[in-house]
Amino acid sequence: MARAKTPKKIGLFGGTFNPIHFGHINALVTVIEKTKLEKVFVVPTNQNPLREQVADVSPEQRLEMAQMALKDYEPTVEVDGVEIEKGGVSYSIDTVKKYYKKFPKSQLYFICGLDAFETFDKWKSFEKILEVCHLVVTSRPGSQWPTVKEDCPKGLQKLISKFSPYEITLKTKKKIFFVALQDKDISASDIRKKIKLGQKVDRFVPLNVEKYLLNNEVYPQLKTKISDYEEFARFCAKKIDDKKGYQIKIFDLRKLQGICEYSVVASGTSTRHALTLGQTLRDAVKEEYGVNPIAVDGFGEGRWVVLDYGGLIVHLFYDFVRQEYRLEDLWKSGSELSL
Repeated sequence: MARAKTPKKIGLFGGTFNPIHFGHINALVTVIEKTKLEKVFVVPTNQNPLREQVADVSPEQRLEMAQMALKDYEPTVEVDGVEIEKGGVSYSIDTVKKYYKKFPKSQLYFICGLDAFETFDKWKSFEKILEVCHLVVTSRPGSQWPTVKEDCPKGLQKLISKFSPYEITLKTKKKIFFVALQDKDISASDIRKKIKLGQKVDRFVPLNVEKYLLNNEVYPQLKTKISDYEEFARFCAKKIDDKKGYQIKIFDLRKLQGICEYSVVASGTSTRHALTLGQTLRDAVKEEYGVNPIAVDGFGEGRWVVLDYGGLIVHLFYDFVRQEYRLEDLWKSGSELSL
């Protein structure tokens, strides 16, 4: 039996895929067409070193959904669970080394979105990735391509030998290609939020993935866990008060018909304190109600920490930042509730 021919151009497409959706698939198909890749390995991360730990869904579930969604694209596309099997924090350099060793005569193309490219110089051993891989950067809705060298990540600028808006030549002899997508305005966080709010997501994910998400209750619906959001808001305010948060306010925003029904705002004495308030509250809600936030933001710096629970959004500020944004002024038409 003849051995399979080794592909000359191989793509590596990593990501959390929480969950995989049509935006990922659109990016994948477009890059294959534009760059003439013969094979692409899709590699779900176990844990992204630059993001919060994934809640609700296990790495194995994310891997299974990716396999289901991309089955029709085999054999050109293959889902590889190497990072999940390894466990721990996933570093792209480790995966790149594995494929470089396995396919030493092939050209490797590492695929990422423009948002990831903007922090590429923060990745572990990013220079070494660019010694063995070309980089393919895809557009995101509303994103702006680099138009001059100085628009690129600062740590990457020193590696550039020739710049043009759609193709950059590096001193490593590798290139960075920019591929514009027919953008599908989809984000995984929006999909998770819709599911938790009981909304349909058939326009955003393949049918077999949607069925998997619902049948396995991957992202539990909040309405089955939180029946009274005013009571829930008071619970959150109490937990913040227990940890010495101050200037705590609860707002009833139902008359404003905004993105949430209630909001809790509080201050910490420092960024570390604001971060601790957020972490403590998230753990307390998980223990009492059995739910994780739909989305979180600000856990990196602690200046402004946000926990989104659908009908309630909690804002935890380092107090100087709160004074700068004056968020409460936006809610003057709402009602402030007593603690």
